[in-house]
Amino acid sequence: MISKKFERSRTSRYDENELHLASAILEKIERPLRLLYTLLDSSSEETFTIMMLSEPDTELAGIIRKHKRTTDLLFEIGSGENLSLVICQDTSIDGSYYFMNRLSKEIINAGGKRLTSVMVQVVHCGYTAEQIALKLLDVYTQAKADNISLAGTYHILD
Repeated sequence: MISKKFERSRTSRYDENELHLASAILEKIERPLRLLYTLLDSSSEETFTIMMLSEPDTELAGIIRKHKRTTDLLFEIGSGENLSLVICQDTSIDGSYYFMNRLSKEIINAGGKRLTSVMVQVVHCGYTAEQIALKLLDVYTQAKADNISLAGTYHILD
């Protein structure tokens, strides 16, 4: 696997909480990424997307679990932010966007008012798990800072 150059989307240093969050993300996605990269390399899959959602006022993981496909992988991150990751196999950013819209409606119906959601599509297996974890963190912290919610924001690693 040839590692692609990782471009940070921010110039400031990460603070302690951000690095702890990136570490928690990495812990959850590292092994599944190895398997997904094997599928990408063997051409049985073309892409996958990782969605990261937080919503402190609902049972977020339960809502996601009820609406995700059986092929989607759900991970809860113990960061105190009620944060979940969903790895959507063989899914483009467009497919994830439609899924996120469906989830947003369900979360609002369950009383959610402070949803933050981001998506990162991976189309090349040259990125390390660490690079993907940092990209998720960058996109997520920027969305939180910009108060972006509901449909979320996205980035494509190609």
